[in-house]
Amino acid sequence: IGMMNDVEVKDKQIEMGYAYLPAYYNRGYATEAFKGAIDYLFGHGFTTVLAGAFAENPASLRVMEKCGMVLLDKEEMIPYRGEDHRCVYYGKRK
Repeated sequence: IGMMNDVEVKDKQIEMGYAYLPAYYNRGYATEAFKGAIDYLFGHGFTTVLAGAFAENPASLRVMEKCGMVLLDKEEMIPYRGEDHRCVYYGKRK
């Protein structure tokens, strides 16, 4: 139904990414899976979990908020499918 992966690992900080098939949107799967991943990562030595999403994707932003992440003062422009998108980042510390 979807996937999660590590994007970057630095010491005890990890940036995660996730994607789900549209047929499974709005069912809570992303939130449940990501909460579980954060708990697992904290239990295995990581102290900070980061994630980013395109600013025009409110569902993904909401997933991060429901997982207790807070908006960081970090953003960047990322090219995707021929267009540039503003990516905003959220984080959670143990």
